[in-house]
Amino acid sequence: MNNISSFSVEKIKTLIQENNDTGIIDLILELLRFDDLSNYEEIIKMIVQYAYDLMHVSQMERLIYLSEPIKRLLKKSVDFMSVDDYYDFSTMISYLLDDFETALSEFDEYYQLDHQEPYSEMYYSSKINYVITNFKLNRLEDAKNLLREIEELTLSEPKLSKFSLLIHLIKAEILMEEGKLDQVESILTKSLEDANIDFVVHNKISCYSLLSRYYDMVGKYDEAVSWYEASIQLIEENKAEYDEKEIFKHFAQLLHKYGYYEKSSSMYATYVSLLEKATEDNRRLMRIKSELELYIKEKDDEAYHLMRENQRIKEENNLDFLTGIYNKRYMRKFLTNYFHEDTQSSLILYHFDIDDFKIVNDTYGHMAGDYVIKDLCTVIKSRLNADAVFARTGGDEFMICFTDLTFEQAVSTTKEIAELVKDHRFVYDQEEICLSVSGGLVSGKEMDFHSPDHMIKLTDDRLYESKRCNRGQVTLSESDCNC
Repeated sequence: MNNISSFSVEKIKTLIQENNDTGIIDLILELLRFDDLSNYEEIIKMIVQYAYDLMHVSQMERLIYLSEPIKRLLKKSVDFMSVDDYYDFSTMISYLLDDFETALSEFDEYYQLDHQEPYSEMYYSSKINYVITNFKLNRLEDAKNLLREIEELTLSEPKLSKFSLLIHLIKAEILMEEGKLDQVESILTKSLEDANIDFVVHNKISCYSLLSRYYDMVGKYDEAVSWYEASIQLIEENKAEYDEKEIFKHFAQLLHKYGYYEKSSSMYATYVSLLEKATEDNRRLMRIKSELELYIKEKDDEAYHLMRENQRIKEENNLDFLTGIYNKRYMRKFLTNYFHEDTQSSLILYHFDIDDFKIVNDTYGHMAGDYVIKDLCTVIKSRLNADAVFARTGGDEFMICFTDLTFEQAVSTTKEIAELVKDHRFVYDQEEICLSVSGGLVSGKEMDFHSPDHMIKLTDDRLYESKRCNRGQVTLSESDCNC
C-alpha cells in the first residue's frame, strides 16, 4: 500500500471515531478521483462497515446523508469487491428513502446476475428486503411466494436461522394485511422472544410496533397502547425517531380512535415534524447528489485534460520536433522492448540518410534544409503502413522498423522509397532541390543479435557500404554492393 493509502487508513479511523460524516464524504470524494481504487480496499471496507453500523444503531438520517458518495464508491470498486456489496447497499438506501420502485428495479437487476451464492448471508438478506419491497408495493402474492422460498432456504441452511426474526415479522405483517389475525399472535410471541436477543434495534422496534398494531386490530386497547409506548421509549433511547416516524402516526391514530384527542394531537405533531425533517433531508440529499455529480464531472474533465496533457508531453518526448515523426529516443526504446520480449527475429531494420545533405545546407541555407527534411518525411510516410515505425535518428539520418513484412516485401518497400525520393520535386523558394537516399537493411533472422546496438551497427555498416559503392541504393549484404 502506498503512502497516500497508509495516511488515509489512519485518517478514516480518526473520522469514524469522531463521527465526522462530512469529513468521510470529503475523503470519499478524494478517493473517487483515482482511476484504480484496488489499493484502497481496506479504506472502502471501513467506510461501508461504518455505514452499516449506523444502520444497526438506527442512525438512518446520518446513513442517508452518507449514502450517495458510498454508492458511487462501491460502484467504482466492483472490479475487486463483490458486486453484491453495491446492490446490497444501494437497495437498502432506496428502501430507507421509501423509494420502493427504485428498490424493486435494483433487486430485479441484481437477481439477473449469475454469480451470487444462494446461501451467502448477503444474498439471503437481499431476498428478505426483496420481500419487504414487494409488500410495500402491495404485491402480496409475489411477497408471499418469495417468503416461502426464503423459509425453504432457511430449513436447508441452518446458518441462516439468524434471520428468523425478520422472517416472522414479515410473515405476521402479511397475515395482518390479509386479515388472518388468528395466526398472528403465536408468530408475534415467537418474534418477541427473538427480539429480546436481537442486537438490531430496528428489528426490536418493528416487533413492538407490530404487536401494538395487532392488539389494536383485535380491540385490546391497553395492550396496544402499552406496546406503542414501549416502541416509542426504544425509539427515544436510541435516537431513532427519524426512521421510525410512521409509528408516531399509528399511535396518534390509535389515541384518536379511543378519544384521547389531546395526546393524539401531540403525537401527530411529532409525526408531522419528523416528516417535514425527512422531506428537508431528502432535498438535502438531492443537493448532495447534484453537487457530487458536478464535482465528479469537474474531476473527470480535469482527469481528461490531465491525460491529454500527459499524452502531449509523452508525445513531445518521443517525437522529433521538426518532422513530427518518432525520434531516436523512441526508436531505441521500441527496439529494446522487442529484444526484451525475445521477438527480434520478426524485425527488419532500415537505416538510411540523405546523400550529400551538407551541400543542400551550404547551397540553399539551413531553412531550406529543414524544409526538405520535413517534405521528405511526408513523402516517405505516404508509402508506409500503420505498423512501420519511422524515426529521425540524426540530422539527416532516419530509421524505419518493419514488424509485419517479409524480408522481400521490406526490400521492395525500401527501393520504392528510394525511387520516390529521387523522383520527388523538392521546391524551396522557387528553387528545385534534387535528393537521393542511401541505406542498409537488416533482418533479425540473419543472426543471433544480442542487443539493439548490435543490429543497428550492422545497418550502419551497410548504410556506409551504400555510400561507398553507389549513392541512392539499399545494401542488403556485404556482397550486395554495386562498386
